Amino acid sequence: IEAKRDWIWQTFLAIFIFVGILLAVDNRSIKWMALAVIPVVFGCAATFGILCWAGAHFSQITLMAAPLLVGLGVDDGIHVVHRMREENAKPAAEAAALVGQPIVMTTLTTASSFGVMMFTDHPGMESLAQTLLVGMPMCLLASITLIPAAAVAMGLSKKSPSD
Repeated sequence: IEAKRDWIWQTFLAIFIFVGILLAVDNRSIKWMALAVIPVVFGCAATFGILCWAGAHFSQITLMAAPLLVGLGVDDGIHVVHRMREENAKPAAEAAALVGQPIVMTTLTTASSFGVMMFTDHPGMESLAQTLLVGMPMCLLASITLIPAAAVAMGLSKKSPSD
């Protein structure tokens, strides 16, 4: 049975490497790449931690939510990082706030489209939807809170206008 699941980890690794390459080409900086990946790392860890704590059933389809979270979660991070780089005279939190409403709206619309799968009679689709309905807001939360905090801690942005 374990051999049948190798494709899950291979898929996850391939997507993570592909996203890493795209971030490297886009940002040309390890520090900015690391900032953009924060939502994915936090989002996946928090999502599967919450689901384990809640006693959720895991299937192969549930685990396929991880690559989806990588692709969808890094999107918000990219937007925040780009805005911080464009608005480099502004503090990180202020730059992140400028892009906050659009990424909240995209997260809500994408999550609601996956949420429709909660009404199917297919346990796999329901678990995928459940996982993404927990994971996408976690990635959003990390994008608007952890990225600005990490940028200040890494010296990539100032903390306040007086800095």
